[in-house]
Amino acid sequence: AAVQALALLDQLDAGRIAEVAAATRLSGRAQRLVVEGVEWVLDVGHNREALERFLARLPPVTGETVALVGMLADKPAREALAPFVAQVRHWFLAGLAGQRGQNAASLRRALPVSVSVSEYETIAAAVAAVQRRAGVSRVLVFGSFHTVAEAADALAVDLE
Repeated sequence: AAVQALALLDQLDAGRIAEVAAATRLSGRAQRLVVEGVEWVLDVGHNREALERFLARLPPVTGETVALVGMLADKPAREALAPFVAQVRHWFLAGLAGQRGQNAASLRRALPVSVSVSEYETIAAAVAAVQRRAGVSRVLVFGSFHTVAEAADALAVDLE
């Protein structure tokens, strides 16, 4: 809205806008944390376009990559998860509370039958299960602002 207002006032400085946009950070957008030696990468993306950008920014990693996903029921889970199937060794699917929340069983139906999946009622339970799994190098946490916030709480980390 602010950029549009500046454009209408003929006060738009494209260079300055690009500079501010490049420096702007959103907590939970491709945010990297290391917890007990494991890399956790959190992203609030919940549609295919946002998640493809997230996936494209991930550097290669040696070892096992797992995904912890929770999504709202009105989001396109099948399309959003598809780009990750080749990258993820195991999926930790978790339900989100509330009227718009999607349960883990519903998310499971959005993935190919051949993938390895565990289902949990809550994000906190999924986080605990990931922490118990041996050999994990990187955890991709995505699907919703709710998912990222609940995972951060379960990990006892501050995203700011």
